[in-house]
Amino acid sequence: GFVKQDSGKISIFGLPPDKKKVFYKLGFLPERPYVYSAITGLEYLNFVADTYSIPYFERKRLFSRLLSLVELHGVEERPLSSYSKGMVQRLLFAATLVNDPELLILDEPMSGLDPVGRSVIASVIRELRLKGKTVFFSSHIIQDVERLSDRVAVIVDGEIKLLDYVSNLVGKFLKGYRITYKAKGESSIETVEVDREALWPFLERLKQGGAEVVAVEPLRLS
Repeated sequence: GFVKQDSGKISIFGLPPDKKKVFYKLGFLPERPYVYSAITGLEYLNFVADTYSIPYFERKRLFSRLLSLVELHGVEERPLSSYSKGMVQRLLFAATLVNDPELLILDEPMSGLDPVGRSVIASVIRELRLKGKTVFFSSHIIQDVERLSDRVAVIVDGEIKLLDYVSNLVGKFLKGYRITYKAKGESSIETVEVDREALWPFLERLKQGGAEVVAVEPLRLS
């Protein structure tokens, strides 16, 4: 509701986006959020819980579960000034889940995270997906997009240029396969690249020759 559109309309869950019912179903994480560094992680979670009118008797169990989810249990009493950038990011991600949203909108959720933090957030996103939640995120990290998304939209100069399922896109850009094998009676491992049509005939020849297939890897653009 901060910005009004010039034309067209927006609906979320079939409702205008400024309806309170919509607000309670949403979780949002901006790319560069600001939090007061003097407050503790627990105080921040309580602040967010206040905005959603979460009853106090539910908070201890709720916060414990969320902190464990993002692997921050035990540091919630520390001021945010003592957190690393990745820890703050994980806390803010946990805060987007306080109201158990149906739709999460995440802007660069992996920003500032180390490999462990990225693994934690990726794991949580997968878990949310299994629960039937919709996770809408933007990212320039192609590997994250490819391994976490069902569908992808590519936006260039503000226009959607491509929208498709990841499985379809990956199939379109498949160039061939790299086959690693060990010939019968040989100790050395050989590697050969074949195009898509030659895969099964080549594997059949290896089978007939008694070779051991070590790996078959797709050769494709990300």
